[in-house]
Amino acid sequence: MKLRPTALGVRGALFFGTVVLLFSATPYSNLFFLLIAFLASLGSIGIVGCLSNMRGVTAELLAVKSAPAGGDHDIEILVHGGNRTRFGLRIELSTTAGTQVIHAPPVIRGDLQLRGVIRGLARGLHRVSVLRVKSNHPFGICQAQAACAADNEIVAYPPPATLPDNRQIHGGLGLGANAAATSELDSVASLRDFRTGDRLSDVHWKAFARRGRLTVVEREGHGSAGIQLQIDRRMAVARFDEALAQASAFVMRTAAMHQTVQIRSQGHNIIYGAGHIPICEALRWLAAAAPLPSDGAVPQHASPHALHLPISQSEATHA
Repeated sequence: MKLRPTALGVRGALFFGTVVLLFSATPYSNLFFLLIAFLASLGSIGIVGCLSNMRGVTAELLAVKSAPAGGDHDIEILVHGGNRTRFGLRIELSTTAGTQVIHAPPVIRGDLQLRGVIRGLARGLHRVSVLRVKSNHPFGICQAQAACAADNEIVAYPPPATLPDNRQIHGGLGLGANAAATSELDSVASLRDFRTGDRLSDVHWKAFARRGRLTVVEREGHGSAGIQLQIDRRMAVARFDEALAQASAFVMRTAAMHQTVQIRSQGHNIIYGAGHIPICEALRWLAAAAPLPSDGAVPQHASPHALHLPISQSEATHA
């Protein structure tokens, strides 16, 4: 735990020093002695009270939700206050993008689960470095701070763009209906543990009976993506951001329709969605993707049905 004076505490210390100098330089000794005793008592109570209020307080980061860049990321925090009542706590979260106040409960007792929001993060993967609990209670002359380790990551994916108004483009999402049916006929590649986002129809119930835990079927999945997206990262930053925003829109749309999306790019060719890699991993890739120079590697060959991003309105008109 760290303890440091606040701005009010610094001013109070300067005033206390002035009173001590006046006590030694003027004949009004009794008056200044009483004032010095009062200020010293006030300062001692403030320091001891601040340390006592924060002693044993810890915090734990439970969950951080992904959100579009610049949006609100919902955060859940568990504060352990022990058996005593704590006053004036402030919870701060430090990431690679800076520090933000998440919550400031006036009074807590025992364990309390809090919900907060972190805002304004740029596109990318933001590592959570530390979770801090601070308090200026009781007089605000000093601040006690407890730092709690928080090993987590905040995914700020590209804000989904408004897709060009074209039947062929929007209708491409309808391929997922046939693809979903086709994936049921694909050969079984392996069995794996159930993950959030998997369909119950993919659960292998016999394996569940043997293992005692939910197990899903992973299929070969060749050509089973509801829609295929091709992103050649050799482009200018503005155009690259447009491609990522459109890809984000396609990913969110296919996730809502419980279909799949295949993203092809330099060094990347993965199918996301039901029965495959979770959709959240697609958003994570879009958050971390970076453009390449014009002489960079050539992307893998795409199928004739793949959509090459970004799609401009003029291209959509002639599609």
